[in-house]
Amino acid sequence: MGTWDAATMTGWALLLEDGKPSFVWSEGGQRRTLTLEQELTAHQWYRLEVELPRSAGSIALRQTPLDHCADRVAPAAAAAVPEQASATASAAWTASSMPFRIGALARGDGDRLLAATAFNGEIGGIRVEPATDDASRTREPVAAWHFGRSECPDGLLLWDVVDEGPHRLHGRCVNAPVRGVTGPAFQGVVEDFRLAPEESRCLPWGH
Repeated sequence: MGTWDAATMTGWALLLEDGKPSFVWSEGGQRRTLTLEQELTAHQWYRLEVELPRSAGSIALRQTPLDHCADRVAPAAAAAVPEQASATASAAWTASSMPFRIGALARGDGDRLLAATAFNGEIGGIRVEPATDDASRTREPVAAWHFGRSECPDGLLLWDVVDEGPHRLHGRCVNAPVRGVTGPAFQGVVEDFRLAPEESRCLPWGH
């Protein structure tokens, strides 16, 4: 997800490169990359976090394996361990003209925008929070997109993506992906995601 434009080397994005979490950004028109060493394990839920400085400073990238009811006896879950890395960034970030996208980036094709580097898997629980020096302080999110929630009277998931944050930065789904699939909080008690929306925050992506 992000605004990275490979043609102009501008913007930023959180990616998987060869299965490894990576954060890319632009400084002076040059591509900078911070990549973790471990390749993520298939069929294992992870939390990915990127912490960015307000100006110049350190970028932190972290992955944390999540405990899921279906993974507790899987060998892959036992082998998954947390990892983090950091890099120093200058204050001279170069913005991109591309829109912010989740599940795929954008690339120009004449007057059209097409999908680039599409993610093949499930994604959900995306939040943007302001930085704070007080770890105990509750942070109100800048944005918090929920792929398992709908504002339609019947709860039907169509193309709108609800932002539960205060700024209501709602989005739109493209190509009508399946939504409301089970996320890492799924307990297996109900089958209808509308009966347990907090357990169904995710969206499967494929290409």
